[in-house]
Amino acid sequence: METLTPPGNGQPRRVRLVRKLVTEGVLAPGEREEIGRETLCAASVFGVIREVTRTGRYFPPGIEPGKTPFEGYIFERLPEGGGRIWRQRFDSCDAAKLFLREESRFDALEPALEAFVRLQWGDSVGGVLIDWCRKR
Repeated sequence: METLTPPGNGQPRRVRLVRKLVTEGVLAPGEREEIGRETLCAASVFGVIREVTRTGRYFPPGIEPGKTPFEGYIFERLPEGGGRIWRQRFDSCDAAKLFLREESRFDALEPALEAFVRLQWGDSVGGVLIDWCRKR
């Protein structure tokens, strides 16, 4: 697949599409066709999460455990290294009431990232398979 660098961006189009897929969960049909049948290297998925959490601390962007009505897994990059995975659910009758909140803490960043990606997406992100053999 050819990677084109659009003017003024500096990132190959595939890199931008992977970032969009990981942060937003979907691609437009034309963008999905550009990704094609290729798999996503697990390291590229980890890289997007690392990039987002360098400045924002939490992934998905804009979501904070216990404060944002969000159901699912949240990754927190810890300042001392490592990471924390939060799982939360809100009450089905009262969207402002937290029903469940669990956390798992990891001393190292890489195992935390891998655990988060496996919990959040399993083997694919938005229908694009993750190649777990290429983690680094």
